[in-house]
Amino acid sequence: MLRGSRGARPAERITRNIIAVVDTHQHLWYKEKWNSAGLAELCNQKSHTTENYQKGTDFLDVIASVFVETDAVKEDFAKETSFVTRELCPHPDNVTMGVVGHVDFNSKQMPSQVNRHTNVPEERKYFKGVRDIGHIQPPGYLATHTAVDNYQYCGDQGLLVEIITRPEDLPLIIPAVKACRGTTFVLNHMGGVQGLKGIREKENVWARAMEKLGEEFNVICKISGMAGGWGDDPRVDANGWSFDLQEKYVRHALQCFSDTKIIFGTDWPVCDYIKGADLLNYVEGVQSVAKEVGGQYTERRLFYENALNLYAMKLTGKNEKYTPKEMQERFTSQNYISHKWPEKKQMALGDMSMVDMYWNVGGMNRSTLK
Repeated sequence: MLRGSRGARPAERITRNIIAVVDTHQHLWYKEKWNSAGLAELCNQKSHTTENYQKGTDFLDVIASVFVETDAVKEDFAKETSFVTRELCPHPDNVTMGVVGHVDFNSKQMPSQVNRHTNVPEERKYFKGVRDIGHIQPPGYLATHTAVDNYQYCGDQGLLVEIITRPEDLPLIIPAVKACRGTTFVLNHMGGVQGLKGIREKENVWARAMEKLGEEFNVICKISGMAGGWGDDPRVDANGWSFDLQEKYVRHALQCFSDTKIIFGTDWPVCDYIKGADLLNYVEGVQSVAKEVGGQYTERRLFYENALNLYAMKLTGKNEKYTPKEMQERFTSQNYISHKWPEKKQMALGDMSMVDMYWNVGGMNRSTLK
């Protein structure tokens, strides 16, 4: 099987309105190879292999994907990355073509954690970036002097820094981004939308921080993560997941970041363990909003064009046509599209969040985008 050849047939793509997808956020787990603190309980100690992933996404046209670390126990950080880069990525019978490994951003030893893979040619080919589990750490964990030093080191090594944080802590990332102009940051899950849970105060902090981060040339927004994915979301617990719970978050993210700075991820298999969640409905919901915001051009950039560039993935076989003709340097000269979230001061004491004010009351009503 040729690399990148999995997916829907052309005729099927047309009849089902399927778009090619580069999934930049999937979590495989081979429990006999490493211990995952993040997936062990969630997945009931059950491995989630490439075969499981392809079966779980067979209704999508996934032409390539990126493995993102699974919160392995510290002694297994390197085991996880080495196994996926050496044993999975080279095989043409799966679509995993990149790895975001686990490191400790607040450790002086982080460069050594990185070098264990960058110094091995067969691993470096697929080693695209690093991440630390920031959303369960104290506020400010991702913005310490040590973390900033490590971000700069990653930039020097040509590695992406993927950020996962609570949405209310997102403003703390802004100074770190400004201090590391040579590093490209990727906001996982649109800056942690799973933590918003419909809470007005958190939504407002998140919304303003997204506007600020969207202005920075070295920040990419990953449209990923379903409501309820971090648990304890009363809306999901009561009625199950619905795309309506996060449509306004997706819309705001796509407005804050230009269409050259957005990528897509499924967050598989976490998406399979949310009450009432439906991955196909999620993908179709995101696709619909992307078309409303920027048309088919934005849709293509979101679902595959930007990701192929960002993660430097080259397809072969029938999907070779999706590979960008020229792999440009990572997003260093892109123009920001201005977008501001208007505050409605007369409603400051009301129950409506700024998110709802903007999309339902403000001058830019949803209907004007269709």
